[in-house]
Amino acid sequence: MKWFITKNFLFIQGRKGLSRYKFKIIKKALDVEQKRARALEYNEFDATQDEEIDVEEFIKKEIYEDYIHFKCLKCDYEEIVEADIILECFNSRMEDYPISYCPNCNKPKLVPIDVYEQIKAKK
Repeated sequence: MKWFITKNFLFIQGRKGLSRYKFKIIKKALDVEQKRARALEYNEFDATQDEEIDVEEFIKKEIYEDYIHFKCLKCDYEEIVEADIILECFNSRMEDYPISYCPNCNKPKLVPIDVYEQIKAKK
């Protein structure tokens, strides 16, 4: 499996204009078996007969999953989380960056690692 970080940062329009915090999205290419499983699952559960996708054609496509690397500001715990989950819950009108509870110390201090580095550099 191949991992790489995009050169594109996610800029967030927050309550005070464009946020000064930015964070990277990690893109992971799906392998052939993952693509096949996704196509078969779609055909079995989500598609009508007119919408079924050609599994072999689907496998030939470049498909990625997006992740965000998080780090806790309090205990330095790190984890990589699916970006879809985080961005679905993230409200850019209320926050400058996604923040969550750390599963290690149970404090609301888990932030994208790029934000962690920006905050720590200011101290």
